[in-house]
Amino acid sequence: MSAHALSPLPKRTVVDRKFPEHRRPEAVRFASPGLGAATSHLHFRRHPRRRTGRTTGHARVIQANAWPSGVNLFVCPCLNPTGFQKNTRENQDGIDLNRDYRYIKTCEVQAHTKWIDSLPTLDFGICLHEDWEARGFYLYELNPDNLPAVSKDVIDAIDQTCPIDHSERIDDRPASGGILKPVSPPRRGRFGPRRFTSC
Repeated sequence: MSAHALSPLPKRTVVDRKFPEHRRPEAVRFASPGLGAATSHLHFRRHPRRRTGRTTGHARVIQANAWPSGVNLFVCPCLNPTGFQKNTRENQDGIDLNRDYRYIKTCEVQAHTKWIDSLPTLDFGICLHEDWEARGFYLYELNPDNLPAVSKDVIDAIDQTCPIDHSERIDDRPASGGILKPVSPPRRGRFGPRRFTSC
């Protein structure tokens, strides 16, 4: 990816009357062809930057110029600004934002879903979450059309440096080799098959 491609275009700040300015997440668009999105940092119970002072995984990929050149990347580096400040997964009102994606009641989740709805159709989405109760890394494969997937390749690559959770059940769902494949497709509408959710 060229240095020009890494230059962020103007930030698109999500604006909503119910979303106070100090709680608005920012989305940065990086210019290059292809469409993808990455989100992270909804949970802050053990946020890596707060613990170690290091940058996030996708920020390191961008800084290292290691993202594939044919991808247009939309990044939401922090979806829980007040939780970040308090090192918690709940917002300043004490609501677990990760669970609110089922109901879309908080201003943060409303703003994020509104932003997702404004995007063009995405080729892929990556949602990074921390699960401090897990025995290692695992992956949810949201693939309702049963298309060829790279889930095993991703798990194999992670396994080179980090532990994988090989439990037969993860998050109270069947799993195999660190991969969960939900049986029912994602909800239609706002989060139809072309979208991705946190839940």
